[in-house]
Amino acid sequence: MRNLQNAARIYVGTYGQYNNGSLFGKWFDLTDYADLKEFLQDCHEFHRNEFDPELMFQDWENIPDFLISECSLHKEVFAYFEATSEMDDETAEAFEIYCKKINYWPSNGYELDDQLEGFRESYQGSLEAPGKMLHLNTLTNMSKILVCCQVLR
Repeated sequence: MRNLQNAARIYVGTYGQYNNGSLFGKWFDLTDYADLKEFLQDCHEFHRNEFDPELMFQDWENIPDFLISECSLHKEVFAYFEATSEMDDETAEAFEIYCKKINYWPSNGYELDDQLEGFRESYQGSLEAPGKMLHLNTLTNMSKILVCCQVLR
C-alpha cells in the first residue's frame, strides 16, 4: 500500500455480538498482516471470547467494494494491494476502475494475474484535460475495438 494515510482498514465485529445489540469490535490495519490467513487468525483471536465467532466486517476504509462485503474478504485482497503498491497513483486508480467498471473483477471469475495482464495490455496511460483527468483504455476483443473513457475528479 502506498502510504499509511491510505492504509486499508476493516472494523471487525461478530454476528453474535451484533444480534445481541453490541457493535463491539476492533479496527484492523491490513498492512499489519502478510496474508488473508494471518489476518483472519488475528480476528478470531480477538473474538476468542465467543465459541466459533462468525466475523462481521462492519466498516472498512481504502478497500474497493468489489473486494469486500459484510461477511467476506476476497481471497486475493493482499495480492491486489501488493500489485497496486508497485504502481504509481494514477495507474493504481486506473486499475481499480478497470477491475470495477470495465472487466467486472472478481465476479468475472478471472484470477488477479489475468486481470493484471489484461490491464497492462489495455491501459495506454492518462492525459490531462482542463480540471479533469481522463483515463483512456483501449480494449481489443476479437475484431472489435472498444475505447472506454472514465472521467475522474
